[in-house]
Amino acid sequence: MKFKRLIGKLAFASFLAVQGITAQEKAPEKKVEASQEVEERFLVLGSIIPENGNILVGSSARLETEDIRKHSYADINRILRKIPGINIREEDGYGIFNNISMRGIDSARSLKITMMEDGIMSAPAPYSAPDAYYSPNAGRMNGIEVIKGSSSTKYGPHSVGGVINYLSTPIPNEETFYYKQLFGNYGEARSHAYYGNSYDLEAGTLSFLLEYYDRQNDGFRDIQHASGDTGINHQQEPMLKVRFEPKTSQYQFFEFKLAHTEMSAPLSYYGIEDEEFEDNPYDRYWGTQWDQFDARSTRTYLKHFIELDEDSSLETSVYYNKFHRNWEKIKTVTDDGSGDSKLDIIKGIGTGNDEIALKNNNRDYDAYGIQSEYKQSITLGGLQNNFTFGARYHVDTYEDDSWYNRYSVTGRTVNGITSDKATADPGDYRKAESVSLYLVDQIEVTDKLTITPGVRYETIQYKLDQRGDTGRPKYQNQHDFWAPGVGFAYDFNENYQLFGGIHKGISTPGVEANTVDGTRHEESINYELGLRYRKEAAAAEAVLFFNDISDYYDGESQASGTVDGQTVGDVETYGLELSAAYDLGVANGWDFSNPWYAAYTYTHTEIVHLNDGVAAEDGFFNGAEEGNEMPYIAKNQFALGTGLHFGKVGFDLSTNFVGGMYSGADNDRRIGENFLVDLSGYYDVNDNFRLVANIHNLFDEEYEASHHPNYDRAGKPLTFTAGFEVKF
Repeated sequence: MKFKRLIGKLAFASFLAVQGITAQEKAPEKKVEASQEVEERFLVLGSIIPENGNILVGSSARLETEDIRKHSYADINRILRKIPGINIREEDGYGIFNNISMRGIDSARSLKITMMEDGIMSAPAPYSAPDAYYSPNAGRMNGIEVIKGSSSTKYGPHSVGGVINYLSTPIPNEETFYYKQLFGNYGEARSHAYYGNSYDLEAGTLSFLLEYYDRQNDGFRDIQHASGDTGINHQQEPMLKVRFEPKTSQYQFFEFKLAHTEMSAPLSYYGIEDEEFEDNPYDRYWGTQWDQFDARSTRTYLKHFIELDEDSSLETSVYYNKFHRNWEKIKTVTDDGSGDSKLDIIKGIGTGNDEIALKNNNRDYDAYGIQSEYKQSITLGGLQNNFTFGARYHVDTYEDDSWYNRYSVTGRTVNGITSDKATADPGDYRKAESVSLYLVDQIEVTDKLTITPGVRYETIQYKLDQRGDTGRPKYQNQHDFWAPGVGFAYDFNENYQLFGGIHKGISTPGVEANTVDGTRHEESINYELGLRYRKEAAAAEAVLFFNDISDYYDGESQASGTVDGQTVGDVETYGLELSAAYDLGVANGWDFSNPWYAAYTYTHTEIVHLNDGVAAEDGFFNGAEEGNEMPYIAKNQFALGTGLHFGKVGFDLSTNFVGGMYSGADNDRRIGENFLVDLSGYYDVNDNFRLVANIHNLFDEEYEASHHPNYDRAGKPLTFTAGFEVKF
């Protein structure tokens, strides 16, 4: 980390701190009643789960700000471990690229989960290129919501798995300043600051939030026979939100958001072979020193919310997201005929005048649209009906303008570098245009029983222009589908609730030559049945699930090694999810808090039908057979955590176990289990200033997290951070 950058960040933070403290001293008092009313209304914007923490008729979970900040997590993989039903394949150790599965579906690039931020799709191109090479940064979030089961009926285009909705920092309804600064090993430096305020004007209330997040580190991997970092060179994320609530007879507000991300990281698709992994799991090969990922993202929306009357409301959002990335990484390796192996050349021990070709996967993504949701409560036939009708028009595009940089090498000597950037043919241009509609009705049949039927309809126009191919072939196709579902909830009493449902899940493939030429979208019939318990300081939930997936699609991806997308066949998954939380301190009236949580997931997956020719393809399904398990889905997982919180000091301990799993559908290679422990603590100097410290992977367990892409890669070793939080 450069000294000038550190000084600059601390100067910026000091300026914000002075502004926040000064403003606090001069700020006029707010009317408590008014601010509470505004906050209650505002917090529903962009969120899915109601204030009680659960969706009524399905399995769901919401992680609050404290769940993220107490361990200073910035890795979504680490955060989600405490939620049952989620399977994760680690890749880079920092959560830059997440591979998330729900209930046994494909985890690659989280492409079969609807990823959102503030209720708006966040993947760069969720229809035309659904692989999530960008996902919101969990470290700056105010909360994270997870939706599974029949409650995901109205979300798309990917509902085979479920929904993850990131909740960014909300605009405060009174003057607020927050700053957190952390330093740690491997050159970790992390800053998170925001300032917001609210002003009563003659025309209404004007509020704003200004936020900045910055992270950098050197990385925990070492490049053999070469210098260079392997972590995050920089990750910078400013955000502005502005909200205006006019003084009108009907409550309404407008909210504008503008956010940006700049990130650079020397990430590689290459791990190391088994024998070398045993010697040093944190090595990288010599030839990966030029691998580099650079990205920038801009996200913006304008939302309007209005209470039409006491029984109806309308929320409309216009949004535009733009994402650019260039990942220069090893694509091909050739020798001059001396017989050097591909890995020998990458390791820097080749004997000939060999070539390492790095492809600059230079791509631009645009996504824009308008979505609206109308809610109406009405009595029909003596029953209370709570209707939700939604509509969305969405367009996303993907444009590939890639080129190669070619390194001529003999051993570890670079003889020359050439680039075909100036002469490279343009790659594919992909476009998807969709219209989606949904209708959900929450029917209060009795005081105890609620039934919620719903249906989603979607029509998608796919277009593909293979600009660099001979004859420039073009393809066009249309996918239409209906996705119905129904859920129920029955309250035995104020403590126990039975819930469940059945819904049709959909996952649409990206725009590839074979998909627009007739490949079906993936479908599933998903079932769940659960029981909830809540009483004062205690909560528990048990859920059984079964997913029957047909036309399982494995998309084209270098991340999985699949050369061409293919429809694999049919898959079944089923399992059990258990979770519980209890605060011994609150329950027993102690003068300190002692919260506990536990989560367990059992997941069984099976390929019940395999299409002809699949076993001959590359990737996850090379050598697959009927009856085999799906890759990267552990049968058993559990998480257990506790904390001790006194007046000024507190500690939290989180543990997580992930059982063994197969790295491919051939079920030949198995990745071992791992058990990780995280410890954090804090000390409140006063009401506004807190010292914090965190240790992740406390016992420094060495474990293989993944065998993809390209050989073994280790999970993150012991890391620690220490710093402070300021809030006024």
